[in-house]
Amino acid sequence: MLCELAQKQLVISQTGSMGGSRLARRPEEITLLDVYRRLNVVCFSLHRQHPSSRCPVGVNIETVLGQVLEEVDSAVEQVLAKITIRDVVGRLKPRVKYHSG
Repeated sequence: MLCELAQKQLVISQTGSMGGSRLARRPEEITLLDVYRRLNVVCFSLHRQHPSSRCPVGVNIETVLGQVLEEVDSAVEQVLAKITIRDVVGRLKPRVKYHSG
């Protein structure tokens, strides 16, 4: 994934003993939608095989589910567009303070 994100210019990767990967932009400038689109993530999809044209359900299922999938994709993208990498990192911070001793 890091290689793909580097190719899509979301991260910068360097090989060697001092190598590693880092974000290409500030975390508040990269949304989850940016990552989602660059990785070509598919959350939901129709069946890989076309249904039989003789099946009363199969004959219309792609049209009906295609419309549903468009609505789902739109909803997913709206949510992902509002969340940045910075937001995700902020959610990772521990919520419980640990006491030493």
